[in-house]
Amino acid sequence: MYYKFNETNNMTGYIKEMLKDFNLPIYKVYREDKPIYNGRFYIKDHGIYRGVGSGESASLKRVNSFMYNQRQINMTTKLLINSSVYDSYTHNYLGNYLRFVRDYKGINLMPLYNCFSNEVPTELYTSAKINGSYTLDINTANNNYVYYVVPVKFNEEYTIAIDSPVPYELTCLIYTGADINDISYEIMSKTYMSVGGSTFDKPFIYSTDIDASNYWPFEKNLRLLIKLPSVVKSTITILEGNYLNSSQVCQNSYVGEVKLNEEFGSKLDIQPQKLSLLRINDKVSYPFADRLVEYLIRNAITPDEKLQYNIGRLQEAIYKKNKFKGKYDI
Repeated sequence: MYYKFNETNNMTGYIKEMLKDFNLPIYKVYREDKPIYNGRFYIKDHGIYRGVGSGESASLKRVNSFMYNQRQINMTTKLLINSSVYDSYTHNYLGNYLRFVRDYKGINLMPLYNCFSNEVPTELYTSAKINGSYTLDINTANNNYVYYVVPVKFNEEYTIAIDSPVPYELTCLIYTGADINDISYEIMSKTYMSVGGSTFDKPFIYSTDIDASNYWPFEKNLRLLIKLPSVVKSTITILEGNYLNSSQVCQNSYVGEVKLNEEFGSKLDIQPQKLSLLRINDKVSYPFADRLVEYLIRNAITPDEKLQYNIGRLQEAIYKKNKFKGKYDI
C-alpha cells in the first residue's frame, strides 16, 4: 500500500498522534561530519551546546542538559493537529522527526522519506542574478511553468529523481510566503543548478553544502525551489543523502533488510540498494515508502527495541483505543 498526500486514513492518524506525543527538539544534533556555526545550539549526548568560533577552530560549549523526549521550555515542540489530512505541515514535521532519530539514535530512515512535500508557492514574482551573468526568472503566474518548494537543510546532499525531457532549474531560497529578501538572493546565487533534462531511473545529486555562517538562523524556512516546464508530468522523489553509489539503487521495490554499519559501530543504517521511492514513477509523488510504516508502528527491530517495553506500549495502545483508565488485564 502506498500512501498519498492529502489523504485521511488510519496511518495518517497514527503519525499525527505519534508526533503530537513526542517532544521534538528544535536544535540540531551535532554531527562530526558537519560544520559548527558560531552561536548555534546543538544537542550532543545528554547536553545542549553552543557553537563557539568558526572554521577549523570552532568548538562546542555546554550550556544546558538535554533530556530525551522530555518537554523543555523553548527547546522542544510538538505537532499541532488541525485536521485529519496528511498535509504538507505534517509531512515536513515528520521529516524533522526522522532527522532527529537519524542523528541522535543512529537509525537512518531518511531513505524511506520523500523530502518533496507537494507545496506550491503562490504569488512569487522575482528575478535573481546568478554569478552576475544569468538571470533566473520566477513568476508563479506564468502557466508555462510549475513551481514547487521543498524543505531542505544546509550542508546536505539530495538524491533527486525526475523524468523530464526538457531543461529545468533548481535553487534554494528562504521562503516564508512573503517577499524574497537579500539573504535569499545570496543563497540562490550559491545554490543554483541548471538541469538539461533527466530520467527518473538515473537520479542526480543536488548539494546545499555552502558556508551557512550567515544563513543558518533562517534554516527552518530554507526551501529548494524547483522550476519545471508545465509539460513535465513526473513523479518527483527527493531523498536526503547520496544514494548513487549502489548499482542496484533503482532496481528493487523496497528496503529489504537492515544491516550493521561498521563505520558507526552498533548503530543501524538502512542500506541503499533497495529503495522503492527511486523506482516508482507513475506520475504520483508519494510522501514516503510503504516500509517506513513498519518502523513508525514499531513493527521492525531497531536499537530501541527492548522486550520489557513491549507490554507497556501495548497497554498504552489499548488505553488510547478504549479510553479506559487503570490497569489492564492481558
